Amino acid sequence: DEARKFWLAALKDPSTSPKQQADIAYVLVDNEFKDDAEPVFVRLALNPVLTAKERSDILTELLYIWGPRPEPAQMQWIEKRYVESAEKGKKYWASQISGLGTEDYLISFAERHPESIVISPEMADAYFEALADAGQMRSKADYYIVGARSSGKTDLLRKYAQVAEEKGYKREARNAYSAIAEIQTSDYAAERSSGLMAFDLADYSASKQFLGDYIKSYESSGTNDPQAYVAYFYYGEIMRRDGDLANAKPYYVKTLALM
Repeated sequence: DEARKFWLAALKDPSTSPKQQADIAYVLVDNEFKDDAEPVFVRLALNPVLTAKERSDILTELLYIWGPRPEPAQMQWIEKRYVESAEKGKKYWASQISGLGTEDYLISFAERHPESIVISPEMADAYFEALADAGQMRSKADYYIVGARSSGKTDLLRKYAQVAEEKGYKREARNAYSAIAEIQTSDYAAERSSGLMAFDLADYSASKQFLGDYIKSYESSGTNDPQAYVAYFYYGEIMRRDGDLANAKPYYVKTLALM
């Protein structure tokens, strides 16, 4: 193809500026010559002569060329960008990696770079979802519970609990929410979630305790929780199971009022 030969020759010309090289690479992509454009974008992606916006656009194009599941060598290139970046850059690259890596890669990456799931919510989601899909959620429970109790920080444990709940790891979710409620005594949502998970596990005594504590906290604090009605409904259900329908009815009424 004569046009392709022309553009490739222009790329080899020392007088062709980095900006012009990028423009040529875009033309090559538009004409379905992605294999020719890829090494150009790789070379230019970190070129300081280009503006930050130009480099960002090149990275976007490069990820488009590589597709949703880059090859191992391409993932190594991306991971190297993460390793060599300052914190703001690490957050960007971790977010990118969260949507590109395979299940095994995401687990391996996050465990090689544990800070990545702290600085990037997207990576935390991807990591915990990968753990759940790989059947490894249960084996990690104690690690995150102990870590949260030691540090007093519950963000990661909350993310773990949310994914565990979504993926059907009810016992692990209940234990994580319970730990959050113990660590952050003003975390009423964790009390609610603990109670609901306990109900799902048919642990009605624990469910009654957690939901009862939640309702007391909710009513005394005036907190606006759009999910409060769920706690009232299930607390009423526990009372109904205990044969106390008279005391259950006000909770059903409150449920309707809050919906």
